[in-house]
Amino acid sequence: TLPLTWHHLIPKCTHNEYMKLHPSSTRLFLNKHGIWICRQCHSAIHGIYTNKELMKSYWKLDLLLDSEKVQKWIGYVSKQRVSGHYDRRANKTNRTAELMKKKDPTMKTKYVQ
Repeated sequence: TLPLTWHHLIPKCTHNEYMKLHPSSTRLFLNKHGIWICRQCHSAIHGIYTNKELMKSYWKLDLLLDSEKVQKWIGYVSKQRVSGHYDRRANKTNRTAELMKKKDPTMKTKYVQ
């Protein structure tokens, strides 16, 4: 299991622009409109698309999952093992590796098919 991060489907830095384009939207909606994903996938999504692209074209989970680039990433990452990466500069293992060693029963990952 991996620790999850909150991904705003409409990136926070584009909220003002989005509200100008969609006057009926609220800050509450924008802040609650997101998904829980692992850090690796969260970073990949922001590496694949700019925040403006995410706001305009991938603001719903279905749209994001239908993306060819995201599907390619999912295909790649689904074949990888959980990393036990060790950060020599900080002299510690990453958080994922620590949690995997503890076998924390509260950490559960839900996969979207």
